[in-house]
Amino acid sequence: MKIGISDNVFPDDWSLEKALKFTSEVGYEGIELNLHEKEGFLNLNTLPEEAISITREFRKYNIEISSLTTVLLNKYPLNSPSEKKRKFGFEIVKKMIELAQAMQVKIIQVVPGTISPALTYNQSYELSKKAIEHLAEIIKKTGITLGIENVTNNFLSNPIEFSAFLNDVNTPSVQGYLDIGNARMYGLLGHWINLLSNKIIAIHAKDISLETREFRPVLLGDVDWPTVINKIKKYNLSGYIITTPPKRYKHFPKRQIETSYYDLQAALNSEL
Repeated sequence: MKIGISDNVFPDDWSLEKALKFTSEVGYEGIELNLHEKEGFLNLNTLPEEAISITREFRKYNIEISSLTTVLLNKYPLNSPSEKKRKFGFEIVKKMIELAQAMQVKIIQVVPGTISPALTYNQSYELSKKAIEHLAEIIKKTGITLGIENVTNNFLSNPIEFSAFLNDVNTPSVQGYLDIGNARMYGLLGHWINLLSNKIIAIHAKDISLETREFRPVLLGDVDWPTVINKIKKYNLSGYIITTPPKRYKHFPKRQIETSYYDLQAALNSEL
């Protein structure tokens, strides 16, 4: 797999050029860009022509935009009991599609929804499914894939249910975006990867302590990394694995970016 990094790791005062230059020097092949409300390299006010300009900067350093993602769907879930929030969440994903097309990005990571006491679980499931199916129609002819991520909000939290959701949507333009740390919180990675197998379009890599339930950097928790690597090789997964350290270093941010790369590279290249 190709190794990428989330732009959330970069200090707020870093320019895009500084981030690209350093990640290129370390050896990363891609960066996942987050869509923010107002700040960041990409936000809801970014115009397509501005996004194209960002793509040109990436090409200067031979770095790919591995995918687009956003935390905004936690605030505006696609299956919120509030119609206003649902519609805004939907518009957020449409904005990501617009920018992805301009930037020639092929994967958009999407949180499918959450749960609420105002809705039954079945209602939450159906609202999420309806939204994802609608989005799948929009991207059908764009070459973009929606990567549905397993998150820790008690919605689609086990591998059978998550896999069944993808089967219910049942379109090549909607695949699984596996988060290793999130998956380990609710089960064993071998089970997750066996069930999803060739439906995995990309991977988020972080670790977790099962004792404290805190996320940790790769190799510093209770994830069974030899099993993860074995399964990646078994199913010939070849997309991006994106390192997503749960916390930024307070000091020496370059060291965190280096360490994240080398630890993930060591795991992927290990002889098991």
